Amino acid sequence: MIKELKVNRNIKIIHVGVDTQIFKPLSSKSKFLCDRGFKILTVARLHKYKGLEYLINAMKIVIKDEPEASLFIIGKGPEEEILRGL
Repeated sequence: MIKELKVNRNIKIIHVGVDTQIFKPLSSKSKFLCDRGFKILTVARLHKYKGLEYLINAMKIVIKDEPEASLFIIGKGPEEEILRGL
């Protein structure tokens, strides 16, 4: 960053810590990774202002072109039951 962005100060890199004894990559034989079709993932608070209903409704269009596409929504919030219904 000092060289490329010409930042004139000391920079310290702090790596994100991950416990590799607990979190390990899935095997390449994992069914999830080997399934055909692409996957869409969103991790968000399930709230109206996030607009997740538009994403869910858009999947109807996506599936016409990509029948094996999957949508995964991870989160909690007041819209959870409504979004499940969609």
